[in-house]
Amino acid sequence: MSACFKKGTRTTPLAYITKCRILKSKQMLLSHPARPIHQVALSSGYPTASYFNKVFMEMEGITPSDFRKKYGYEGGAS
Repeated sequence: MSACFKKGTRTTPLAYITKCRILKSKQMLLSHPARPIHQVALSSGYPTASYFNKVFMEMEGITPSDFRKKYGYEGGAS
């Protein structure tokens, strides 16, 4: 299955799942600014906030907290 998936998508199943989880977490970080990072991690399928931070940093080059600060809406909901 893995070989067929990679042939069709040019990525591994694990890399695809990781990309989807990080995308979901980015959406949550911005749409729910009061939600703690550890809850975003759990909701995105990561067992711990520290592992989530590590993977997020590897994928995005920025921590989840810094991502939220950089791309979030300061001053609350608009």
